[in-house]
Amino acid sequence: MAGMCTLSCLVTSSWLLLAEDPSTYTWLRYDLLSQDHTG
Repeated sequence: MAGMCTLSCLVTSSWLLLAEDPSTYTWLRYDLLSQDHTG
């Protein structure tokens, strides 16, 4: 239960960061794409 709450909190804070700084989303997306190509 606690793990789920923590995960939810992390997701919420992540969305807040993305909303404040769009460049973060661009970097995150680039990172995910890089992992896709490497893996």
